[in-house]
Amino acid sequence: MTIKTQGGKVVTKDGKVSCECCEGCPSDSPSPYGIVLTKEQYNNFKKGGDYTMSAVLSETRTGEGSCSSNLNGSGVLAIDSPCEFYADVREPKCVGMGDGDAFFQVYWRVFQETGTNLYKLRYSGAGYCPYEFPDFMTSPPGIICYSNGYSVYDFFDYDPPSYVVNVGSVSLTNRGTSFQFGVWTLDQLNLSASASATINITEPVP
Repeated sequence: MTIKTQGGKVVTKDGKVSCECCEGCPSDSPSPYGIVLTKEQYNNFKKGGDYTMSAVLSETRTGEGSCSSNLNGSGVLAIDSPCEFYADVREPKCVGMGDGDAFFQVYWRVFQETGTNLYKLRYSGAGYCPYEFPDFMTSPPGIICYSNGYSVYDFFDYDPPSYVVNVGSVSLTNRGTSFQFGVWTLDQLNLSASASATINITEPVP
């Protein structure tokens, strides 16, 4: 981390030390994926902020099991690295081997493309709504927590492959401007699933 200085003095912002590494986002090469942002939208995402998040998940595998979950949470945006963020909500749902939590998480990053100078938003995410499922690999058979799961990918939204189906959407609202992402799962005959989520980002409370 490099501390920002001006005229040999440490620069502060809102009473905190300002870091040079926080001023810009890593650039990326041009691609057709992601959402084009205005400079104002790009700068708003760079700020991070407080968030509230909710998700509604449902999955039924005919004759084998089902799960439904309403998830809610709030907090300060978790930062993976400069200009990369994620938010998630979860709750315990299934008791057995494997992941027993129902959850939904969304990752995003903002950057400026080299060459085009476009400001872009790239995103991904995942969800899980587990239910008890017999594990025939053990003797006697045990119980595992199983879910077909959900995926959020900007390249699925751009050109979805034949093996996935759209089952819902994510609405990400940052300081009044909303962006929509698709939610996808594997296309299977005996599976019925839906998923939706909303994330609202606001300025931190003083």
